[in-house]
Amino acid sequence: MSNLKDIDGLYEKYPKLLLKNCIDCNVGWYRIIDHMCSAIQTYVDGEIAEHDIYPKFLRIQEKFGVLNIEVDDGDEITELVSRSCEILSYHTCEYCGEHGELYCSSKWRSWCHYKTLCLDHAIEFYYYRLYRDSEFKKDNE
Repeated sequence: MSNLKDIDGLYEKYPKLLLKNCIDCNVGWYRIIDHMCSAIQTYVDGEIAEHDIYPKFLRIQEKFGVLNIEVDDGDEITELVSRSCEILSYHTCEYCGEHGELYCSSKWRSWCHYKTLCLDHAIEFYYYRLYRDSEFKKDNE
């Protein structure tokens, strides 16, 4: 399990990629962010002679329960890697990094806060599981 020091360590590990204080999310997504930065740094270091400009992450944060990653000066590959990591966050608890699902803070979806949580954290924080329409129909038949 990661802790806040791990997130701070990413700034030291990837100083060319991460702007100061650009990460604003819980530690469960540490591995996703670490692997993303590693992949992009490896790619850019191999291609830097052609690019001249190093991509910078402007913001890595939780938005609507999943990672939202904003990158500046990136190309198609860096965009593809960052979007893939956003998709991975849909299935990763933002607190512990275990398998997670999208939950909401209220039974009324129109005014609730979304989070991707494992079952244990969903219970701890009193979050409700979101059903897809197809699941709802199966449960009520």
